[in-house]
Amino acid sequence: MATKRIIVKVPLSPEMMEDIGAFKGFPPTQEDFQPDGNWTGTYRIWTCHGYRKSNKKNLGVLKLSQEKAREKDAVNLQITQHIVTDKAIIHITEASVLCALDDIWSVKRWRLRSKFVDPAKQENESVAANEKSEIDTDKNILTIDTGGRKYKRKSNFTWNEYYFWQSRLYLWRQTD
Repeated sequence: MATKRIIVKVPLSPEMMEDIGAFKGFPPTQEDFQPDGNWTGTYRIWTCHGYRKSNKKNLGVLKLSQEKAREKDAVNLQITQHIVTDKAIIHITEASVLCALDDIWSVKRWRLRSKFVDPAKQENESVAANEKSEIDTDKNILTIDTGGRKYKRKSNFTWNEYYFWQSRLYLWRQTD
C-alpha cells in the first residue's frame, strides 16, 4: 500500500524535525563536552525530500574530530564522511585541516582524499582525488598539490577563488 504523501510545507526547524522523527535515536551531547578541547562527534546524514511520512533516508555518516595540534596556537580538525549512493557505492571523503587559533580559525593547510568504493569493496581509482594544500599567510601564497599538478597562487584570495581554482585543477586532471 502506498504511503500518502503529506507535504511538510514549513522550513525544517528543530521542532519540525522532531515532529517528523529526524532525532529518533539521536545521542545527546556529552555532558563533559569542551568545544575548545579534544573531542570527536559522529553524526548521521539524514535527508527529507519534503514529505512528513515518506522519502526520509539515512544517507551516511559524518565524523568530526578536533585535537590540539603540535604546531603552536593551532588546532587539527579531522573530517570523515561516508555517503551511500543509490547503487550501494560509498563515497568516502577524508580531510585533515590545520587551523590557526585566531578569531576565525584561519586555515593553514589541509589534506583531502575522496574515493568511491563499490559493494565488493573495490576502489574506483579513475574518480579518486588526493590533494594537499598550504597557505603561506606571510607571503600570501596558496599552494595546491593534487599529486599530478602543483599550483601556486600569490595574492590575497577568497574561498570562492579557491573553489574556482579547484575546478580548474579538476579539468586539468581530466585532460592529462
